[in-house]
Amino acid sequence: TVWRTAGFSAVNMGQLLPDTLIIVIVLMFIGGASASVTGGVTVNTLGILFITMQSHIRGHRYPAAFGRRIAQVTIMRAIAIVGLSAGAVLLATVIMSIAERESSAMLSNLLFEAVSAFAVVGYSTGITADLSAVSKVVLIVTMFVGRLGALTLAQALVAREHQSVVRYPEEVIKVG
Repeated sequence: TVWRTAGFSAVNMGQLLPDTLIIVIVLMFIGGASASVTGGVTVNTLGILFITMQSHIRGHRYPAAFGRRIAQVTIMRAIAIVGLSAGAVLLATVIMSIAERESSAMLSNLLFEAVSAFAVVGYSTGITADLSAVSKVVLIVTMFVGRLGALTLAQALVAREHQSVVRYPEEVIKVG
């Protein structure tokens, strides 16, 4: 079984143990490589975040890999992609959870369905047919958002601002 955008499964996803289900959800959310037809946030995006975290922990001012510094705009884009994608999946899961209060659908199965839809994987735990119309519409919208990409959709919906002439001074804010 391929856990990323194959749509073919020799395993009944509804029979997976919860810990296995979590691993599959994470793999689906990550997806494949950039510029491929896979869904998810992509391995490259998570790689950028991993390199950035590793560089920060080691005390480096600029993240670098393979003898090249990673552009700040790339790091910000990676953060936006993962944040918006996680937000889209979370929102879809919460809405389906509310819509399915009267059913016996488990939250882990709803999360699985939302991530599968967002990453355009095509897997199901077998609950899709029994979901309410609201949940099915949420899955359709989630598939659309996942196929376009959360960042692409957000940029399309928000009016583009022109580059500001004013540049504010930088401030260091304590986090963590």
